[in-house]
Amino acid sequence: GSRFYFDISLKYPLGLKTDKRQIPQPTDMQPTASDRKYRLLLVEDDIRVQTAVFKSLTDTGMFYIDLVSDGGMVIQELMNSDYDLVLMDVDLPTTSGDQLTRIIRELPFPNVHSIPVIGLTANAYEDTLARCKESGMQAVVTKPYEEAHLLTVIKANLS
Repeated sequence: GSRFYFDISLKYPLGLKTDKRQIPQPTDMQPTASDRKYRLLLVEDDIRVQTAVFKSLTDTGMFYIDLVSDGGMVIQELMNSDYDLVLMDVDLPTTSGDQLTRIIRELPFPNVHSIPVIGLTANAYEDTLARCKESGMQAVVTKPYEEAHLLTVIKANLS
């Protein structure tokens, strides 16, 4: 039942000489001394997507990220921790992201039911995107996504 958190800023793997110009960094998401770090809950079952999203977000230095791969853990996490935003895979194995978002929106706790939820999906059909929006998601980002686009959507929903 213990949780351990740490904050570490690594620009490059140790022992690797890299030219900074090779690493794309969205300039509008770079932290400043006055910026606070945001707490995000990443809900994703695919390890490849988890890794890509986690790396994209940690590279900005602006986020603390908790990860769950099972939809059944989402409500528990939201009830036990304060998050600024949820990145939710739409197609989870146990329940869909839009169903979880509907449940979140019906919770009687203002700090939980009003949390911004951004959907992540490879299914870019109009009916899927409309279903996600109707469930209460603020935005939906389709996979594969551009890193800068994901960060822009996150920033717009944190303001």
